[in-house]
Amino acid sequence: MTRRRALIALLTVAVLSAASTVCLVSVGSSAGLVATARESRTTVASAPSIAPPSSPVKLIFVHHSTGQAWLADDYGGLGVALRSNNYYVSDTNYGWGPNVPGSDPIGSYTDIGQWWLWFRSPNSPAYLSALYGEYGQHSDYSRLPTAPVGDNQIIMLKSCFPNSALKGTPSDPIPPIESNPLRGEGAGSEYHTVANAKGIYIDLLEYFRTRPDKLFVIITAPPLSDSGDAANARAFNQWLVTDWLNGYPYKNVYVFDYYNVLTTNGGSPSVNDLNSETGNHHRWWNNAVQHTFDGMHSTLAYPTDDDHPSTAGDIKATNEFLPLLNKAYNEWSLTPTPTSWESLGGYLTSSPAATSSTSGAIEVFVRGSDNALWWRHWNGQDWSAWNSLGGYLTADPAATSQANGAIDVFVRGSDGALWQKEYSNGVWGAWTSLGGYLAPGTGPAACSWGAGRLDVFVEGMDGALWHQGYHGTWDGWESRGGVLTASPAATSPAYGVIDVFVRGSTGALWQREYNNGWQSWTPLGGVLAPGTGPAACSWGAGRLDVSVVGTDGALWHQSYDGHWSGWESLGGYVTASPAATSPTSGAISVFVRGSTGELWCRTYYD
Repeated sequence: MTRRRALIALLTVAVLSAASTVCLVSVGSSAGLVATARESRTTVASAPSIAPPSSPVKLIFVHHSTGQAWLADDYGGLGVALRSNNYYVSDTNYGWGPNVPGSDPIGSYTDIGQWWLWFRSPNSPAYLSALYGEYGQHSDYSRLPTAPVGDNQIIMLKSCFPNSALKGTPSDPIPPIESNPLRGEGAGSEYHTVANAKGIYIDLLEYFRTRPDKLFVIITAPPLSDSGDAANARAFNQWLVTDWLNGYPYKNVYVFDYYNVLTTNGGSPSVNDLNSETGNHHRWWNNAVQHTFDGMHSTLAYPTDDDHPSTAGDIKATNEFLPLLNKAYNEWSLTPTPTSWESLGGYLTSSPAATSSTSGAIEVFVRGSDNALWWRHWNGQDWSAWNSLGGYLTADPAATSQANGAIDVFVRGSDGALWQKEYSNGVWGAWTSLGGYLAPGTGPAACSWGAGRLDVFVEGMDGALWHQGYHGTWDGWESRGGVLTASPAATSPAYGVIDVFVRGSTGALWQREYNNGWQSWTPLGGVLAPGTGPAACSWGAGRLDVSVVGTDGALWHQSYDGHWSGWESLGGYVTASPAATSPTSGAISVFVRGSTGELWCRTYYD
């Protein structure tokens, strides 16, 4: 393969629109699991099952002292009960996690207004990345001996009893989040009102809807012994249970009314009314969910020396909670995951490229109408505007991430050679030529199987697959054979493993794997639309996902988890090769050029 070197012309014409539509997916069709309960006993139809998960599931509980007591083996017994129901439990507490700028670690902030910090602030991606990957204990409780592989699937959130001191009135207007003064504030704030608290929770749904791969379990704050704000606390928690999720179309959010459970006892703070026909409950009863409020009791029925609930109260809560958690988990985990296409705007003159540089983040690259490289970033919460990175592209770009926060982009330049641009420590470097000569109209593929390791693949002028690797220095070009008829794709499903996919001479998909040496070419069938290549990504060890454009113009997909699943249509109308990346375990985001040149995204969860 010949090598040619030339400068890539840098253009700065802004041609891509800064559309702000978020790449999201929808799952399920139910507005939640809780029953309506206004001063009466009410039931809803039974769920698929209240049986525990069949295999261990990772759960993390965000809490402070009340949650610590509830978890303890010799107090509320929640930890033991979760263990017995096949949940692998981790938790956060005071002093946990990344620091809030200029203040304490995020784990010290669990009041209602402070959930905005966790899920909606500019620093949310850092907090949530740490939360989803946390598997340690910060309280004393029993748990399963071995952690399942992967991130936490269930996120439990609980504010403590000071949050029941809500001011204002239940009928006050709810402010939009942009002007909500409770954002980031604690329960002692003058802005800790019913209306502002509702506004915080309404805004949380904007994040929750982006993560149908997580089950968010909201534990209402426990009641106070003082009756001064009890009516407001009751009204707010009734709203959470009965109204908050109205119109929310997914099954990944559930509310357990810990507050309500703790407002009646069996005659004294040391005797609970578990299994009683009367009293206030949130439980599985007569094969249905029962949320009942007698209309009289709205203060803590299990006081101790202060407003931490007694052992008897927490034992009641544990026993009423577990069947409902199992039900919520089963409905969430068994819900089909249909998705829809979302437009990200812009105007592409190439196929896109995509990679994930940190957990939950996505980087997308395209060639604009000025032939320059354009970039858009998803931080786990919002999309950035389009940004020009210059250069002059003559085919589709490729992108990969070799380390946390690092990005490498590869393009075919105006000289036909391969060029690289690197992002590291928050700064883009200059364009660098890697030589070679790519077949006209074809772009590179890139992947990384470890820190500091890059592998790039191109179609050469002989139609074969050519490869060069980087591990401190570039190795130089080597032929990997085959006959390509479009740009290749590459991904790494495990350390030291590379899988390359190409459109062959008959239009079918072919695979070649590197695993302690290059293996033979393997046919995967199908017929790719002329001129289009595949997209490939991996969200876990031994897992592969490949997407292609079919002859019907739709996006088609098949996955590998020990065996290939077979082809499945994902719909849409695609006019160029797709791109794919996995922003988090179990998630796949696919990007395509639509019929009018804009960028479209579809995300789905395994």
